[in-house]
Amino acid sequence: MSPIIWNESYSVHNSAIDDQHKTLFEIFRKLHVQCDNNDLESLQEALLELLRYTVYHFKAEEIYMVDVSYRGIIMHRIEHNYFIKRIQEVIDLQDNRSAHRLRILITFLSSWLVQHVMGEDKKIPVTATVGKRPGVTLKSCVAQELSPPAYPPSQPERISHHAE
Repeated sequence: MSPIIWNESYSVHNSAIDDQHKTLFEIFRKLHVQCDNNDLESLQEALLELLRYTVYHFKAEEIYMVDVSYRGIIMHRIEHNYFIKRIQEVIDLQDNRSAHRLRILITFLSSWLVQHVMGEDKKIPVTATVGKRPGVTLKSCVAQELSPPAYPPSQPERISHHAE
């Protein structure tokens, strides 16, 4: 299977969230390349990068969901936790797997991500209509609660509550 490639149909119409999703897609592209090259050492590093960035992105997204008073947050968090556990399982089993078997697992994870973005993430409102703190942005919440991972090299763009 080929890696997922970002296109506008994946957009949730929030440039900061879209940028974070693009980063996740890029990490998956690297994982596919490393499987093709049978580069198990780099694959392990990329899996750890995927885990770190996914945790960062999900926390940021969940803070944003609270900020816009998204009612589906509990189920969304359950899905996030499921995905993080699956990544951790792949990392834990990685030493005993061939690149071919890892590719199958990575393909499953990347397919899950696409389905999640296209289904669940598109349900999150782009603007805060009922929020207790409508002027608060994700970036200000994240700055207080999260430290970004080493990847990407720059901070994600400020996430605002305005449609694009």
